[in-house]
Amino acid sequence: MQTVLDQLDYISQMDHSGMLKAIEQLPQHLVEMSEQMTHFSLPSSFPLPQKILLLATGGGSGFIAALISTYFQQIPVLTSSSAHIPEWVDSQTLAFVVSVSGQTEEILEGYHTLLERKASVICLTQGGLLVKLSQTHQHPCVLLPYRPIQARSVIG
Repeated sequence: MQTVLDQLDYISQMDHSGMLKAIEQLPQHLVEMSEQMTHFSLPSSFPLPQKILLLATGGGSGFIAALISTYFQQIPVLTSSSAHIPEWVDSQTLAFVVSVSGQTEEILEGYHTLLERKASVICLTQGGLLVKLSQTHQHPCVLLPYRPIQARSVIG
């Protein structure tokens, strides 16, 4: 028995935001992002991290942060999704700051706290103020490819 979920033509007609196309393109997006991250390495000026903070809200940013955590299995990795930065964050912390838009208020506020605590920071974003801050403070910034869909659905 066929359901409405099996009717891709019908879904395409109803899908004004382009989610079906985004889902179909997800495997290619993941390959592209994986290739981009393969060429990324920590700056030699960064101390060897003793702990890692992933600063990201939900949606696409949260998914990206979860993927990052799989690469650091020997180091404690914690995630924060608010402007409140845990007290243990210090100069021995590597912080990944993730905001697809680069404009998320909580993330930008948390970024300033990371500066005060002298954490090593790497930004991941499509643009916005986060790119400008990373340039001003000379923090590496991975530019995520622009996808014309809602930020909460950007995972690849």
